[in-house]
Amino acid sequence: MIAVREVPQLTPFGIGVHYSYYRLSKEAVAQQIEKQQAELSTEHSLWMVASSADWIKANRRDMDHNRSSFFHSHQVEQYRRVHGDSDPYVHNGAFIAAAVGLGYNWRIIGPNAIFKRPSLRQSINRLLACDGQRLHGTVILQTHDGPWMQACKPRVIRHSVDAVALARELGVL
Repeated sequence: MIAVREVPQLTPFGIGVHYSYYRLSKEAVAQQIEKQQAELSTEHSLWMVASSADWIKANRRDMDHNRSSFFHSHQVEQYRRVHGDSDPYVHNGAFIAAAVGLGYNWRIIGPNAIFKRPSLRQSINRLLACDGQRLHGTVILQTHDGPWMQACKPRVIRHSVDAVALARELGVL
């Protein structure tokens, strides 16, 4: 899961584990984090991540960037409840995984995260990176090449790029 690489202590609880575990040894906390991270890869948790991602995409313009992941996970639960889901519960960590996976900028606040929507340029570069490219000013550079995406000498592959038009072309807008 991409989010666990980005947030190494991501668990269903959020960032880290419940406060009661921190009274134990560091090794016990690490074991508990590893155990809980395995739960994030279950089909049920992945469904929570997918539901959270759908909610974020549908509400990205109205999402309050001063509220925590815990607050937003409850909004997803309400959305699922209204749409007839018989098990609307969403882990805080599932919401964090969805937002991180969608490229949102984030910062940690205790076991929660606060998210800020990525800039247009960040969104474009995230998609271009899949092909070893990046937007630099008004040009697109090829920075990695080949089947294993090995670094190469940067070369211009497209001049005079309008970021908004490119965003529409890539499906960002």
